[in-house]
Amino acid sequence: MNTNPITSRFGDLETIAIAIIWIVTGLILVGGDFVGILSLDRIANLWPVALIMVGAVDFVLQDEASQSVRS
Repeated sequence: MNTNPITSRFGDLETIAIAIIWIVTGLILVGGDFVGILSLDRIANLWPVALIMVGAVDFVLQDEASQSVRS
């Protein structure tokens, strides 16, 4: 099967972007706690929301991928 290099590159960037978002978020949280701007105790109750959002984004991406395969 022939794939368009632009399409395959976009898929690779999309996968990398998710990892970059996780890394940057972690650095902001840890750095903010270290500097004293953020308190990890105050944002601890946001983790369930973050997990739900990551799951929703993953579900949408999988749905879009399955629709593009069908086309």
